[in-house]
Amino acid sequence: MKNVGDGLVCLFVEPFGEDFWVQPDETFVVIGGAVDPEFSVSVMADHVIVRANAGDPYEVQVVDSASGTVLDCGYRRPDG
Repeated sequence: MKNVGDGLVCLFVEPFGEDFWVQPDETFVVIGGAVDPEFSVSVMADHVIVRANAGDPYEVQVVDSASGTVLDCGYRRPDG
């Protein structure tokens, strides 16, 4: 997902409620494990929710597309 807006967007990954905060012009990629992952996506004004519907949810990762870095839950979470 790419944040094409001018504000911070929260990417939630379910079923574990992991949150990743995407700056404007940043792109994150959600990838699954080795077994055919299947995702559904819901979009709100400042939130995107990606749910792993098939495959092992423990193998889902969020990657910063610019650096290739696998991100940890809470990445750039605002204070409060």
